[in-house]
Amino acid sequence: MSDENMTPRDTQSKAAEHAGLKIERERQLARKEKQRKIVSAIVSVIIALALWVYVVNQENPTVDRTFSNVKVELINEAELADNDLAIKTAEEQSVKVTVTGRRSTLVDLKSSDIVATADLSSCVSGENYLDVNIRTPSMVELKKISPAQVKVDIDTIVSSERDVSVSFKGDADQGYQPEATRQAYDKVSMTGAKQVLRNVTGINAKIDTSDLTTASKKFTAELIPVDKNGNKVDNVTLSKDEMSVWAQLYKIKNVRLNTSVTGTLADDLTLQGVKAPDTVKIAAEADIVDDISSVTAEPIDLSDVKKTSYVDLSINYPDGVVAADGFENMQAKVSISRISSRSITMSTDDISVEKLDGSKEIKFDSPEISIIISGPSSVISGISEDDIVMSLDASELDEGHQKTGITAKLRDGSEKEDVTINKAQVGVTVTAASAGDEDQESRETQDQNGEQQDTDQDSGLSAQ
Repeated sequence: MSDENMTPRDTQSKAAEHAGLKIERERQLARKEKQRKIVSAIVSVIIALALWVYVVNQENPTVDRTFSNVKVELINEAELADNDLAIKTAEEQSVKVTVTGRRSTLVDLKSSDIVATADLSSCVSGENYLDVNIRTPSMVELKKISPAQVKVDIDTIVSSERDVSVSFKGDADQGYQPEATRQAYDKVSMTGAKQVLRNVTGINAKIDTSDLTTASKKFTAELIPVDKNGNKVDNVTLSKDEMSVWAQLYKIKNVRLNTSVTGTLADDLTLQGVKAPDTVKIAAEADIVDDISSVTAEPIDLSDVKKTSYVDLSINYPDGVVAADGFENMQAKVSISRISSRSITMSTDDISVEKLDGSKEIKFDSPEISIIISGPSSVISGISEDDIVMSLDASELDEGHQKTGITAKLRDGSEKEDVTINKAQVGVTVTAASAGDEDQESRETQDQNGEQQDTDQDSGLSAQ
């Protein structure tokens, strides 16, 4: 149909067709543009992601880090007590942990950020090997743990009591010492593994000396189970966690110490001496200690002493008075020697004959006599015949053969304490002197009497 022959309606329809085609072309172009932009965005994201991966791997790579002393926490201990069990020993309490993660994350990581636990709930009496469980922060992974298990010894739970003592931290001013005048408990109960409780020698409550004054004050002190060296014993549960203590500063004074002895030693022992301190330091409130000049110890009972030894002194302190620090255990040295005997051979010529009638002469049966001395072995070992003098009283002697006693003693200047000389006898013969040789015989008799006395003494001792 030619344009001349087209009606207005036909013209309008054709225009509408052209307009629709144009709109469709524009829509197609818009879709293509949108697709291009989407593709470009996707490509950009992919490129950015690849670049990020590259940068991360180059600048913040994945690395490992090891922590050597990660403490292992034992959990569910209450379940042990429910089964009448308690920890005896836990030999391994820390583990080595290796983790992996980005460098930027691990650089600020601390060992305390890693939690290691071992579960006690399944333990039985004896040795137990428990798995160690590790919990790490996010972005951090566990790589290795060594050891993977910890050994825990479990024992039957028992209860016991220990004495409570108070100790002080720090020093007091010169001339004073800290003193606990009263405490809430003398004993405290404890529970734990049987073997662990054997190591506990006492319960300690510690107070800071710097908080004390000369007036009594009340303090609250934590109670800690300790061993013989004063170190804390772990895995012990106390019936009381703390207690009240009243404490103050005491004044120190040096006073005279009075000592004495009582009782007797065994028959074969002799006392050489007692050496005790002359003074002792005491402590008390100032108005009390200023009025005290001496204290007295209980007498030392010698009947309990069997050899040279140090004997503890039991000192009677007045009320409110105590021994100063370092003077709680005073001792005296009691020196004892065992009595022994020794025989010394003497010549009867050394016997001095006294009160011999001039008409008589005396002759000793033997030229020697044995003298027995007794005393501490350390003393009598140093005595010789030169230290002993002998004499014989001839005033009661009759003519003929007889035995008589002699007197023996240590020479003047040779006296030694606790030395005794046993009595001795000698055999002698007394005869009348010849009349013609009276003067000569008299002199000879004196000499013979001396010799005879020595002989008699030797014979008497031999007879003994």
